[in-house]
Amino acid sequence: MSDRTLTLLLATGATFACASLVARVRSRAARRLTMSGAAEPAVRWALDDDARTAASADQAHILAQAWGSDPEVGVFGGTLCAEPFVRTTTDGLVMHGSLAYCTGGGLREGSPRPGVCLVHTAVGPQDLYLRWRAHALATRGYVVLIADLLGDPHGDGWEPAWCGPRREVYTGEGRPLLQRRTREALQQLAESPLVDASRLALVGWCFGGRAVMDVLKACTPAPPGLRAVVSFHGVVDGYVPHDLTATGGSEGSGGAEAVAAPPITARALLCHAEADPFVPRDGVDACLAALGERGCRWELQAFGAAGGARHSFTNPAQALNENPAFSYDARADAASWAAARELLADALGS
Repeated sequence: MSDRTLTLLLATGATFACASLVARVRSRAARRLTMSGAAEPAVRWALDDDARTAASADQAHILAQAWGSDPEVGVFGGTLCAEPFVRTTTDGLVMHGSLAYCTGGGLREGSPRPGVCLVHTAVGPQDLYLRWRAHALATRGYVVLIADLLGDPHGDGWEPAWCGPRREVYTGEGRPLLQRRTREALQQLAESPLVDASRLALVGWCFGGRAVMDVLKACTPAPPGLRAVVSFHGVVDGYVPHDLTATGGSEGSGGAEAVAAPPITARALLCHAEADPFVPRDGVDACLAALGERGCRWELQAFGAAGGARHSFTNPAQALNENPAFSYDARADAASWAAARELLADALGS
C-alpha cells in the first residue's frame, strides 16, 4: 500500500455510490468524502488532519471496508457533519474530541436532538472504529461526541509508551478521576445548542466501558438527562465512586463516611464475552450487583466461550491481532450493536 493510503467506499444517497475516499492511517482519510458533482460535506474529525487512526495500515483497511459496507450508513440519504470538539476539564486536561451529526435524509431539523457520548478504548479517541460508529449513530438522529480522556490530538494513544502513563492516572487512588472527567465530557456535550440535554446516553468500549459504568454506579447523582449507558467488553467491576462533596471523605468503594446512594434511573446494557481474560465474570457480577442494589434496569448480553468472542469482539480490525486475548466475532458484534441501538431508541427517542 503506497504512501500508507487506501480507498474507502462510503455510502451516499439510498445506495452505495462510487464515492472514493482516500484514508491515511495517519489520516486525512476518513474525514473527507468527495463526490463527483457534489459539494464536499463539512467533515473534519480532528484539528490534526494527519492524526493516527489505526494500529496499522492493514487494520485501517479492514475498518474502512466495514464502514463503507455498513448498511445503516449506506441507506442514509443525508449528509454527515463532523468537527473537532476541543474542551478543557476543570482540572486542566485538554480533551481533543470530535462531534458528529447528520442533516437531511429525513431527519428532523430545527430542534435539539438526543446526545450520545462515546468513550474510547485504551488507545484513545483518534480511532477509525469510533468515527464509523459515530457516523452510524448520527444517521439515526443523534448528536454524537467522541470523548477524549487522554488529551490526545495526534493519535499518540496507539503508542504504549505514550498512553500508558495517561491511563495510569485513572487507576488505584486515581480511579475517581475517571468518572469525573467522563461526566465532564457528557456535560460538555449537553451544553451544545444542538443537543437536547434531557436525553443523553453514554457508550463505552473496554477502558471506556469502565468509565461509563463508573459514572452510572457513582454515589454522586447521575448527570441530569442521562437515560442510557452501554458498555461493550468494558473492564467493569463492583467499584462504586462515592460522592466526595456529600460525605466530606475520600472516594472509593465503601467506607464509614459513605452516604446512601440515590436510585439509578438510567437503563444499562452490558455486552460481555465470557472468554474475555481482562473481564472476569465475577467483576461483571459485582458490577451488576452494584447496579441492582440501586434499582437500575440493567441487561446483560453474554457470549459463551465456545462462540469465539473474546476482548474487543466488536471491532473487525481485531481479526489481525495476534494476541489470543483479542478477537473479532461477527455474530457477537451484530447482536450487541443491535441491542445497543434498540436501547438507545427506546430510552432517547429520536
